[in-house]
Amino acid sequence: MMKRIKKAFAALLALCLLFGLSATAQAKEVEIKGQGLKLEVPDNFEIAMQQDGDTASVLTFRATGDDAVLYIFSMGEDEPYAGRWMTDFTQEELDKLFATYSADMANPSYTVEEDEGQRWMLMRDELNREAIYMTILFGYQCEISALRVDGEALTEEQIAPLKQMIGTLAVSLPDESFPATQG
Repeated sequence: MMKRIKKAFAALLALCLLFGLSATAQAKEVEIKGQGLKLEVPDNFEIAMQQDGDTASVLTFRATGDDAVLYIFSMGEDEPYAGRWMTDFTQEELDKLFATYSADMANPSYTVEEDEGQRWMLMRDELNREAIYMTILFGYQCEISALRVDGEALTEEQIAPLKQMIGTLAVSLPDESFPATQG
């Protein structure tokens, strides 16, 4: 379902950009309204669209001067993992998660990265036109994607902001605020 939402918003964004309706924001920190999440984006990123709902949010943006890459942050509740963190997942659960979230990619592969109590999955398609960093935070699926809109391969410089941004996710619950880790 999140894949369909992401693709629908990407198509809507493309139309908005075509007609010059995108808005520019220089804010470093973006609050995902109603979800208790904050995300830091590089200063040179322009927010093109933000759609927040009760159970899902989508944010699309571009790097200033690089119209070839569309970045999309999306998050939503993932009931099978309610209350869980990706750091708790077994290899079998990681493989299942990869199979679910990479179903629309051409010959995808993934690696798992860990740093300071956080765990992310990096998924890429065979031609390196799409890269996704994703994690599960207390039952919420959070992913940041980079998509080449011109059909060319992503460069490592275009993929690097994905890891930078997902590493800044902060979760705020009603009684406490903590970074996206278990501890």
